Amino acid sequence: MSIEHKILEDISPVIIKHAIDQYTPSAEGFNPSSTYDLVYEERRLMQDAFSDILSNYLDAKNTPFNHSSRVIGFFKSLVDSLNGLPCITFRPNINIRFSVGQGNWTAIPWVAYT
Repeated sequence: MSIEHKILEDISPVIIKHAIDQYTPSAEGFNPSSTYDLVYEERRLMQDAFSDILSNYLDAKNTPFNHSSRVIGFFKSLVDSLNGLPCITFRPNINIRFSVGQGNWTAIPWVAYT
């Protein structure tokens, strides 16, 4: 089996669907022509989620706690990306969780796997 076939087996179907949905033939610089592009896209999604969390959490803490906050959406995106990693998908007993507080914003939000 080629390495490309092995990588394709390891990539989350959610990430593959997302990459295909985002594909625009006319978009310069994005062409999921290889499995590397799909892996890179997954990595970029995680980087974006971390960046969004770090850029917005302190502002969110200064507003009333709200479960529909954009910051919570960023955490959910991060968890989705992490759940799509082959090292997680091959271990169904691993759960990834996050918390930004319960009723109030926590001073230190967290993401953990158990």
